[in-house]
Amino acid sequence: MSAIVNLGEHVVAFVHFDNELDAIPRPDQGPLPRALRRHVERAVKKGTPALSFAVYSDGAGRGKAGVTWVTALVFDFDHLPAAVARGIVAALRRLGYAYLLYTSFSHKSAGDDDNCFRVVLTLSRPLGPREYPKVWSALDSDLGGHADRKARDVARLWYIPACPAERLHLAVYEHRDGHAVDVDAVLAGPRVVPDDDAPPTPRRPLPPVPVRVDQARRVAQFRLNNDPEVRERAAQRLGARVGAISAKEIPCPACGRTSVWFMLDPRRKRKAACAHRKTCGWSGFLDALLDGACGGVDVQ
Repeated sequence: MSAIVNLGEHVVAFVHFDNELDAIPRPDQGPLPRALRRHVERAVKKGTPALSFAVYSDGAGRGKAGVTWVTALVFDFDHLPAAVARGIVAALRRLGYAYLLYTSFSHKSAGDDDNCFRVVLTLSRPLGPREYPKVWSALDSDLGGHADRKARDVARLWYIPACPAERLHLAVYEHRDGHAVDVDAVLAGPRVVPDDDAPPTPRRPLPPVPVRVDQARRVAQFRLNNDPEVRERAAQRLGARVGAISAKEIPCPACGRTSVWFMLDPRRKRKAACAHRKTCGWSGFLDALLDGACGGVDVQ
């Protein structure tokens, strides 16, 4: 077992980003509690400063291709019941790892039993990109296998701790000293890699919003026009090709071609539009697209 890690003194390398659209990694280093400070108030998640626990090759832009080392393990837990969340924390303490835990933006957004949080673990040494999947998967298994598998990208961007003002009193921020993950011991052990085709861990369904149909419509329209996270979910529901900035290749309600696109950040552009401006020229709000493609908008 490795020596005890003092999180207030243990230095890790990481890179800063101004927001989710920033493609230029700016290297930094320091203890985890300095990299990820206590929660700040944010009205929306998009646009929040972020970081990655990665070392990039000189001149490389953000993305997997430029990552040479990973310096910490991060696990993303979304919409878990309290009993499951408590089990994860109990496992962390039982295993004796040094960790930093903080609730993410959506924590408690659907009620008291809706737990969203992230756990950052220190490493005995940096991981190469090819070593990362096995070590991540082994530790996820040790913690119960509840982490979001889609979030294990070596270049994953993590927002700093933030939440809306009305839920700031519910935010949790905790760090404990302990042992670093022994990378070489994990790599020498049995190979543990999750099956990407396996069904995801069951999540507690979100409760319906108890509002009238006309009121629900107005709520949905407002969120589609103002919340980048809701716009991204709408893009996925429409079967769009979703990038870092925009959603594309959506069937046009006017000409029928997969030529409609829209910006994920409504501050840039709220309306969707057909790329064939001269031959079609359709434009409209996102609820119109959802009406035609999905049978209606969704306030969830």
